Amino acid sequence: MAIIINSMKPQRAPLVLLAVLVVAFVGVVGWMRPRLVSVSPAPGAQDLPAGTLLQLTFSQPMETETIESRLIISPTREGKFTWRGNSLTFTPDQPWPNGALIQVRLEAGGRSATWLPLAHAEKREWSFTVEEPIILYLFPANSPANLY
Repeated sequence: MAIIINSMKPQRAPLVLLAVLVVAFVGVVGWMRPRLVSVSPAPGAQDLPAGTLLQLTFSQPMETETIESRLIISPTREGKFTWRGNSLTFTPDQPWPNGALIQVRLEAGGRSATWLPLAHAEKREWSFTVEEPIILYLFPANSPANLY
């Protein structure tokens, strides 16, 4: 009766170990990769006020310039970027145009601000609409009036 202690050939053991380590490394890197967790306003939101702020929240701290340079807003607006933890807020200098469709795109490639600066891998696009102004007036001006 023969007892087999190790059926794996000695030359294959290092290859199997290397394969396991590579798979583990790829899994850890994928798990640690930064992600865009949420955006506000929500994709497809409608009839928002013209002064609405744009907010993006990430799964981890990000290198600010690598995100700001990849954020594309149409119609173009100048504005101020403010970071608080993992969240970026864009405050436009001018209100969004009345009734406009605002399109936002974040290109891939922004880097995390962690010990392993991994890149944000996915491109994200969404849009929202700004409300049309509503005008109310009183008529007539010189007697009891109604709202129109």
